[in-house]
Amino acid sequence: MSIIKWEPRRTGLVSPFSEFERFFDFSDPFFRPERQFSADEYWHPSADVWENDEYVLVKLDLPGLEEKDIEVTFDGHLLSIKGERGEGDIRVNNGYYSRERFYGKFHRILHLPASANSEGLKARYYQGVLEIQVPKKEQAKRKAIKVEVME
Repeated sequence: MSIIKWEPRRTGLVSPFSEFERFFDFSDPFFRPERQFSADEYWHPSADVWENDEYVLVKLDLPGLEEKDIEVTFDGHLLSIKGERGEGDIRVNNGYYSRERFYGKFHRILHLPASANSEGLKARYYQGVLEIQVPKKEQAKRKAIKVEVME
């Protein structure tokens, strides 16, 4: 299974304007409007997904949320995690020098392998990290096969 973070503005080529953009990012973070977020936009928390012989494990960093703010659903091979992190006053340019933390709604949909089983799915939230353990179907678990030597 391959998970790649999608970055729409990133390309394999070096931009001739990258140094220019970095200069304005440093000197005036409000110069680039695409980096400003409002409460109506979704943010995408980082996720780690890996598997072993028994289960698929998903971890998302969601600091500052409460359990009631998180919704996890599993449908077929799609694991959906959504919720909302609020902030009292999120007006843009309200005295901020830099604004890198995200607030508002988030939604991640992860494609899990066909071996993922919705029965026995467990989710726990502890110290800002959501951990979801998805067991594998019995027939999908790896089995060792003894090789007989013929003489």
